[in-house]
Amino acid sequence: HDMEWWAAIMATTAIMRVFVMPFMIMQQRVAARMHIAKPEIEALNARIKGLGGDQEAMGNAQKEVFEIWKKHNCNPAYMMLPIAVQAPLFISFYFAISEMAKGVPSFAAGGGGGAPGGAASRR
Repeated sequence: HDMEWWAAIMATTAIMRVFVMPFMIMQQRVAARMHIAKPEIEALNARIKGLGGDQEAMGNAQKEVFEIWKKHNCNPAYMMLPIAVQAPLFISFYFAISEMAKGVPSFAAGGGGGAPGGAASRR
């Protein structure tokens, strides 16, 4: 069970990436559906520009945008889900490693035995 710290970081990163992979796939699918819906939304936007400041017509146009999103099963808010999941994970991972570095002398030396491309090889 004695794993080097750099191997533990690599393994944990890989596990975290596997965990967030379904969210990334979902984001790509939503992006593809948004691309399919784009011509309809652009046509609606062109029509909206001609409305001027009519608030009622603008509200109706916004409802049409939501209907287009519903029709194509896409919503821009879904594009943010992977970021919302990944950001706390990787930020907490960063802070955990930062705290762990205080008690591991090889962190200051640049790696376990001067790993290629590590900080020790740049000195």
